[in-house]
Amino acid sequence: MASITAETARCPLWTQGRRLAATFDYQVASDAPTIEDHDPEAPFNAYRTVTFHPVAADVVDYVYKFKNNVEHVVPAGADGTATVELLVNMAGGAPLSVYGRGADGTRSETGSALFNPRSSPTVTSEQYPIGGPVGAAAGTPGVFVVTSYVPGVVSYSYRIDGGPKATGFTDGNGVLVNNYTPATPGSHTIVIGFGTMADGTIVDGGQFTFIAG
Repeated sequence: MASITAETARCPLWTQGRRLAATFDYQVASDAPTIEDHDPEAPFNAYRTVTFHPVAADVVDYVYKFKNNVEHVVPAGADGTATVELLVNMAGGAPLSVYGRGADGTRSETGSALFNPRSSPTVTSEQYPIGGPVGAAAGTPGVFVVTSYVPGVVSYSYRIDGGPKATGFTDGNGVLVNNYTPATPGSHTIVIGFGTMADGTIVDGGQFTFIAG
């Protein structure tokens, strides 16, 4: 079932008694399985229903890896598809790879996907609207509220305007309040690093900007 993705063919041509070489490029379609995500908006730490669809003929099962190098085998149904439930709980996205196998053991090319659940927090400020209009004048104390999108986050690391990295702890609602006074007018950046849950699970942060007047 393996296919060639690209080949270059050369054939001799003759013109005025001279032999010339011509190059032709062609591509052969991949037979890697396609991956259908039924829950693209599922949040962090939720199960996603994923279906493998065959491109190669006579697929009897699929071999997939998810988040690590452990191989899992799932049989194909009568229509050649197979459906699995995958728990997506990795900061930075969870990688999936899969290939199909025929009854004789031949395998297709490998398909891949990266599952990026929504997990980054929101940041708001009355004095300095995030990503919005010009805020208060430089030198005005600002209050920045970091709200976790994922329940159970107990702390976030953060860095403001390239300053030292710090860690702040959230309250029972997953909220971290930080006070910062921008010294200069113009654009400023808040980088929220990974958030940490009580069991050590890591969730994504994000980068946020505001403008001081």
